[in-house]
Amino acid sequence: MSRKILLLPPLFLLVGSVFSCQSNESLDFWFWLFGFLFSCLIFLPVALSFDDKKVPVFQIFFLMILFLIFFARLAFWDFLSLGLKTHEALLYGLGISIGLLSAIMIIKGQKD
Repeated sequence: MSRKILLLPPLFLLVGSVFSCQSNESLDFWFWLFGFLFSCLIFLPVALSFDDKKVPVFQIFFLMILFLIFFARLAFWDFLSLGLKTHEALLYGLGISIGLLSAIMIIKGQKD
């Protein structure tokens, strides 16, 4: 019974994304879908690293991919509103999201 409770957050978020897909607010749909994908990460296994510590390798990898997709999409909308062409906005959006993720990884990787 306790494992079935873990199905509730992804289920509610999936229903929210389906209902927001029917509305005209596409930004709400992306936020609901983003939340659904994040909540599905609890079902992925936790892998062991080389020194036998439990590290959520799959979760970290998928979070990085979702981060890239999410911020590339938001930056794409911002660059489209500036009047750029679609391919230019897509290129700039992808570049900004990769640069932002790289900066976060460099800052987090530095030791105090």
